[in-house]
Amino acid sequence: MRLACGLARLERRAVGGLAVGMLALPGLAAAAEGPRPTTVFINYEGARLRGGDDSSHDGLSCINGELDYPAFFGSEAVADQVTEQVRGLFEPYAVRVVDERPPEHLPYTMVMVGALPQDLGLDNGVGGYACVIDCGDALARETVLVFGGSIEEPRELAQTIVHEVAHSWGLDHVAASELIMNPTTSGAERMLGEGCTALDEPASAKCNEQHAMFCAEPGMQDSVAEILALRGPAAPDLVPPVIELRSPVDGTRVWPGELVRVEAIVEDDHPDFGWRWVVPELSWSQRGSDDALELRFPAGEYTVRVEAIDQAGNEASAELTLMVGEAEASDSGEGDSSDTGGDGGSEDGADSASANGTELDDGCRIGTDGSPRAGLVLLLLAWIRRRRRAKAA
Repeated sequence: MRLACGLARLERRAVGGLAVGMLALPGLAAAAEGPRPTTVFINYEGARLRGGDDSSHDGLSCINGELDYPAFFGSEAVADQVTEQVRGLFEPYAVRVVDERPPEHLPYTMVMVGALPQDLGLDNGVGGYACVIDCGDALARETVLVFGGSIEEPRELAQTIVHEVAHSWGLDHVAASELIMNPTTSGAERMLGEGCTALDEPASAKCNEQHAMFCAEPGMQDSVAEILALRGPAAPDLVPPVIELRSPVDGTRVWPGELVRVEAIVEDDHPDFGWRWVVPELSWSQRGSDDALELRFPAGEYTVRVEAIDQAGNEASAELTLMVGEAEASDSGEGDSSDTGGDGGSEDGADSASANGTELDDGCRIGTDGSPRAGLVLLLLAWIRRRRRAKAA
C-alpha cells in the first residue's frame, strides 16, 4: 500500500501517506530554537474537517470548504493496540501520544484515523495523507490523515500514523524498505532507523536543508537524529507552567465600560506550551499570545482567569476578581485608556500596542440584549509577555 504526501499542485504521488502535494515550509528557524516537546492526538471518532492549519479547530490545510471524515471502523480494542504501538515508536522522544482531544490552547498534531481512500477520491492503494512536508514543524498544529478503513493490521496502522506525523515535522521519504519513512506500508515490523539513509527521490525532497544539518552527504536523511533534535529525548516533566497575573490587583473596582488592562506573564521550562484567557461568567475564552488584553465589562462581578498547559499535560491557572459597579469605581488609572504604552513587550514604542490591537465585532461588543454578556468589549491591546524560564539543570 502506498502513502501519499501533500503536493502543492494537488498532484497525487505513489508514495507514503496521503498528501495533496508536498509543501516545504520555512521551519528551520523554529527547529534552531532547541527541542520542542509535543503532543500527538490520535482521533478515532471522526470529525468535520475545515480548510485551515489549526488542528484544534479541525483544520486541514489542503482542502477548501468542509470534509466529513468518518470514524475508525475497527473496535476499541484494536484502537487501543494501535495507540500503544504508536507510543512505543515515539517512546525515545519527548512526544506525548493521546487518544483524547487536548485543550484547544495546546499546540498538537492531530491524526485522523478512519475512512477509506475512495471517500476522498483516491485510489485503493493509498494508506495515508499529509498535506505538507513541514520543515521544522513551523505550523505546529497540522492535521494528517490515515485510512484506517483500508489497513487492518494494528502494527501497519501504527507505523502509518508515525510516517504521516513525521511528514508534518519535516521528514521526507527514504528508499530503504525496512524503514517507516519508506513510501509503502507493510505489516512487517519497521523502525524509523538511526543513521543517514538514502532519500527515495532526492530531487523532489522538500527539506534538504534540514537533512543536511545531520547528514554531510547530499540526498540522505537521518530520521532519528532529526526527530531527536526537534523534540528532544524523553524525560520526566512534572513542572507545570508558571503564571503571574500582574494587573489589575485582585478585587479592583471599575466603572462599567471602563478600560481595564489585564497583564500576565506565562512561562514554562519548555517551548510550545499553551495558555488562554477565560471569563467564565461570560462563557468566553481566548487563546493566549504575545499580546495582552484590555477589557470593558458591564456591571457585575467577574473572574478573569489564565489557564496554561504544557506538552507533558501539566496544568496551572491563576485568577483575579473584578468588581464592576456604578459606585466606588477605582481612580487608580488601571482603566485609563490613554495608557497604552506599558513597560515592555514591544520594540516599537508606546504606540505599538494600540496599533497592533484587534477590534472584534464593532468594538468587540458581544450581544445587544443588556445582559452581562452583551456589554463585554474586548480590545486586544496592552501587554502580555510570554517568556520561557531557563531549563532546570
